[in-house]
Amino acid sequence: MEINEQISSIKKSFFSYRNGVVSTSLRAAGDPHRYIMGCMLPDVAQIAQQFMPDARLASALWAEKEHRECRIAATMLYPIDELDFSTAVEWCNDVENKEIADVLCMKLLRYFNQADKLWLHLINEKSEINQYIGLRLLANLLTIGRLSLTDNISHALNDYAASASSTGLKSFAISLTED
Repeated sequence: MEINEQISSIKKSFFSYRNGVVSTSLRAAGDPHRYIMGCMLPDVAQIAQQFMPDARLASALWAEKEHRECRIAATMLYPIDELDFSTAVEWCNDVENKEIADVLCMKLLRYFNQADKLWLHLINEKSEINQYIGLRLLANLLTIGRLSLTDNISHALNDYAASASSTGLKSFAISLTED
């Protein structure tokens, strides 16, 4: 099956799992996507499991910027052994909201072999969403035990918190040092 046929099939599956209540709530909360089916994360995961991980398919889904569920599915279909640092940074630079950031970290980036470098790179970016992704990724890495809170990580978080322009991100960084 060609990429376009796969995407069409995936979108049809999203339509069959659509949830108007969730969709309406997401729109009311300011979700930036034009197409929101309101699929729950487990539903998107179930749909994604019907397809083999494929970097081309995942990239094509990721390119569907106006479609919430496509963006989420892309994070589940990118083969982790094919992800490189520049692609990871490119995807982070393309994140449009915290929901997509959270799913990107949870479903893809925390398994990335360079995640320990990526989080640090991201918190030093100018973009607040990238800083958020960096902190969220670190939180994921600490939670699953891929990293532990060392003096170097605590120092990096304290330095970040001292210069963070966002009170929320500053609090987030500080909370990570308290665990």
